[in-house]
Amino acid sequence: METFERERLIDWKLIGPFIVLLLITLYVTLYFQAAYTVAEFVTEGTKLTWNGSPAGSFFPFPTAPGKDTGSPALSSLDQFIYNYFIKLPLLVLLTLVLWLGMVVYVAFLVYRLRRFI
Repeated sequence: METFERERLIDWKLIGPFIVLLLITLYVTLYFQAAYTVAEFVTEGTKLTWNGSPAGSFFPFPTAPGKDTGSPALSSLDQFIYNYFIKLPLLVLLTLVLWLGMVVYVAFLVYRLRRFI
């Protein structure tokens, strides 16, 4: 049994979580970039509004508002995302933590691979 384990270089049960973590990390990174670009279209006054119509959105993926005149209010979900993930550095921290997790997981996979070589 141990000989069989040594001949297998990659434990395929570790690849599935790696792919999931990679996809989540890439999505959050792309979301981070798009959200900060779309956040430039938000006007802060007595209430949060978009600088164009039709309204933009931060969920499920950031979309800029249209080019027509008007200033529709942000939805409650968009306000939550703007206030807590964009204005506060939570989205930045989440992105950094995910990339740190990727580095640690890849280091773990390399360590496991080098043990068998």
